[in-house]
Amino acid sequence: RDETPAQAGAAHYLEHLLFKGTPRRSALDISASIDGVGGEMNAFTSKEYTCFYARVLDQDLPLAVDVISDIVTSALLRAHDVDSERDVILEEIAMYKDNPFWVLYEAAVEKNFGSHPLAHRVLGTSESITALERDRMQEYFDARYSADNTVVALAGRMDFARVCDQIEGLCGAWARTAPRRDNAKPPIQGGRFDIRDAKVTRAYWLGMCEAPAVADDRRYAAAM
Repeated sequence: RDETPAQAGAAHYLEHLLFKGTPRRSALDISASIDGVGGEMNAFTSKEYTCFYARVLDQDLPLAVDVISDIVTSALLRAHDVDSERDVILEEIAMYKDNPFWVLYEAAVEKNFGSHPLAHRVLGTSESITALERDRMQEYFDARYSADNTVVALAGRMDFARVCDQIEGLCGAWARTAPRRDNAKPPIQGGRFDIRDAKVTRAYWLGMCEAPAVADDRRYAAAM
């Protein structure tokens, strides 16, 4: 929801690129460091945030904190990585175009939110991804990946004070950018529409409505 039309898909693009290397680690080092202790590391991007996460045994928590901190604060974002990953994202977009329900969902979101940025596709479009260049990606990264735009969440057996000290040591010098946040309730367009495709052999129906806010206790009943 913070991307301009020209930046559509930038956050998801960066999700891929942050695993490509830092001054301290190559892409192989990043992957092998967590795999080598039997852990799991991955990421996902939604309409409102990108999450980088790792699951490890408690004794390996310092390693996980170190690796995640490294990639989110110090990604190299090299031009050749931007170019090579572009084809991967374009293939991902093409894959979703072959999923009838996903085509319906994206069309419904776009019609529901109209001109609001929440209507943008998380993956972007073939046109926006093709047009995104390395410098524009760096600008988006510098503006939004910052200390005051990040939440660290931990769960499990740990020495909380020690973990906080480690994070402060790794991220204490991370810049604060005071990023613009548009948290206003978006306008809802509503309406009905149909998509017909002779290649699709079944029918899908999708309804969208307003839901309780994350701080509203009614969200539990809504989830049921």
